Amino acid sequence: MLQLGAAIRITRQAKGMALGELAKASEVSSPFLSLVEKGRRNVSLDVLRRIAVAMDVPVEALIILSHPATGSLRSSDRRTNRLARSITELANAETRLRSRLAEREQK
Repeated sequence: MLQLGAAIRITRQAKGMALGELAKASEVSSPFLSLVEKGRRNVSLDVLRRIAVAMDVPVEALIILSHPATGSLRSSDRRTNRLARSITELANAETRLRSRLAEREQK
């Protein structure tokens, strides 16, 4: 399971968007969006919708990613499910990379 903020960050980065670019497009401040991505602030449904629209992704994809991975939440839209799987794979790859980097730093 990803936190909602991590799902937003990974999706934003996968789309090649800078944090400031997404903040401006979704009409929120960059510091606020940064805190959301770090999991330190929550967003309203309206703000989540604006963020999703600015990234051109279905809002339900971000919600599915932040729901416990029990398989109980799915979308009837195949594109949304594929997007959610892709973002999960990116998050897993990022976790593995961070782990490897930490191991190298400890040596």
